[in-house]
Amino acid sequence: MAAITKVSKGTSFSHLEDRFGGTEETFLPNYEESLRRLQGEATSAPTDLSQLANERVGAEAGRHFSADWLQSWWPEVQPVEPILRAGLIEAFKKGIAARLPLSALWVQAADSTFEIAISQSATQITLLVITPPVPSVGGGSQDEAGDVTLVSRRDGQIVVTPAT
Repeated sequence: MAAITKVSKGTSFSHLEDRFGGTEETFLPNYEESLRRLQGEATSAPTDLSQLANERVGAEAGRHFSADWLQSWWPEVQPVEPILRAGLIEAFKKGIAARLPLSALWVQAADSTFEIAISQSATQITLLVITPPVPSVGGGSQDEAGDVTLVSRRDGQIVVTPAT
């Protein structure tokens, strides 16, 4: 795996955990409904990820997701929508099969990669969305609050970010 530059939960991934966390009575129906919409049904095409974002997080956050994540950020790895869709589908399938809630993190790596990693433990499905760093130009925010601590070596020193 490439060098990690930032790990965050942020508001976007907190929304995923709100919808796919909690009790089985909450997350299982949400998994099933979202899986139907992501894959499409016999009588309908898959729902556009931008539309789903607008419905789940509101117009402004949906615009950010559509304009930045799915279009302008990371031109070297676009289109990312098929990777993100396939990753969500796999995570939801695992969650349904194991009857486990979802935890999600955004990992910014130093190289040009866009990948989804999914891991299952005894207590949860973990979804890692691995992207290049957010561009510094074009409205990207690298200061989204998170509750993740990253321990690494930089210039021969052990660095804890955020410092405790």
